[in-house]
Amino acid sequence: MLIFWRLLFAHLLADFTLQTNSVAKWKRESRSGMLIHCLTHVVCSIVMVWPYINDSWFNFGGFRFTGWMAVGVIFLTHYLQDRWRVYAIKALSSSDGTLYFIWDQLVHIGVIFALSPSGIGDGSVVEEKWVVYLCMFVVVTHGITVFTYFIEKALYNEGFPGFDKKYFGILQRVALWFFFFIPGWHWAPWFLAWLGYTVYLYRQRIVDLSRAGFYVGLGITVLSGVIARNLYLYLPG
Repeated sequence: MLIFWRLLFAHLLADFTLQTNSVAKWKRESRSGMLIHCLTHVVCSIVMVWPYINDSWFNFGGFRFTGWMAVGVIFLTHYLQDRWRVYAIKALSSSDGTLYFIWDQLVHIGVIFALSPSGIGDGSVVEEKWVVYLCMFVVVTHGITVFTYFIEKALYNEGFPGFDKKYFGILQRVALWFFFFIPGWHWAPWFLAWLGYTVYLYRQRIVDLSRAGFYVGLGITVLSGVIARNLYLYLPG
């Protein structure tokens, strides 16, 4: 699954980290904005699979389906899916809520999975741990920010978090996640101390997050930390 993880990181990077508020607004308001957003995915994908992009990923009766073609299909399907989402929200009054967000991501990731060849690399589920770590890092930072926004929007009609709220939450989660990489059991007291401090800030309303947003973000961060720590300790490479 070497190609899958590389393409997944490219997707997460382009769809969360590089899709700023202004880019998200631009793509909803114009075709040029949508095109630029989708081309960002193309650039990130090409960079991540460059060593393998000329290889034959699939063979159909002698027809070579290369990495270039796969990136082209990813671009086309991403553009069509995002255009449909904008159309459905504007013209069909569909709710741009949590379930729609999850469905949208499942479609994009499903396409990436379907186009990822098994014949490149050694065939193991995790061949390059660094790519998986990068995927988790994007999830812990901007991925959770967007996900909790949809939850708070649905439950409390909250708007997208401002600069201070957004990046303060990101820093808290990143610190919590990195403690899982400390060797031995030395990670535990640091983790528990920071966890307690984070809960204290929330309960004192210093961190302006809803209950659902806070605990969902915390839960995803801890789960990502546990997975990352097990990869770090028990898988070679």
